[in-house]
Amino acid sequence: MNWSDYKDDALKFIASRYQWGTPDISDRAFLFLLSMIEKMKPADQGGSKIAILFNGSPLSNGDALQGASEIRRHLLEADLLDSIIMMPDQMFYNTGIYTYIWILNNNKPAHKKDQVLIINAREQFEKEPKSFGNKRNRITDEHRAWIHNKFSAWQADEHCKKFNTTDFAYHKVKIVFWQEDENNQPMWIPEPLSTQLNNANVKKQFDFYADFTLYIVIQSPFKDGEQIS
Repeated sequence: MNWSDYKDDALKFIASRYQWGTPDISDRAFLFLLSMIEKMKPADQGGSKIAILFNGSPLSNGDALQGASEIRRHLLEADLLDSIIMMPDQMFYNTGIYTYIWILNNNKPAHKKDQVLIINAREQFEKEPKSFGNKRNRITDEHRAWIHNKFSAWQADEHCKKFNTTDFAYHKVKIVFWQEDENNQPMWIPEPLSTQLNNANVKKQFDFYADFTLYIVIQSPFKDGEQIS
């Protein structure tokens, strides 16, 4: 939901509650989460846990080094994210979208340090006897027990995967490619790659510009500006 109506009030907390940044004005999900994080007890006082239900947008919205992307980075670097549970679709009256439960903990036990567990609970449902709008699926006690057991065990298996917090990091890169000019000299054309760097997208560039040499320079924002080539 849009939060422009109270943007001025929210920005009063930019140095405290929202010091990690603010999401795009059209999506206030992370504003709510950051407000909850601010109220967590310190770890030396026992810490706190948070469970929050999100749609898919907080997982990937926001350009690198901005807004929601920076908030996710700080969540991972602070090692607050414990688990993400992928829920079935068609669970709510007014939407059929997939949802995700994020579990946060600022006092993670040693075996969870710098790791995140992803639990795939997409198949843990049964059909409603009668549909209620877009709500066609429901979770029973049996399904809740399955999810609880997976979370309690916190082990990788066919339904659960463990990741290091650094596995979620990525860099925004600028692609430089060249063609020969009228004097048969390399013609350098620096241009940011506006799509994900993968084989298919690179092939499109080759198809468009014909044969060229591709150079990638990655600058890490996490190592005091140290350049990695």
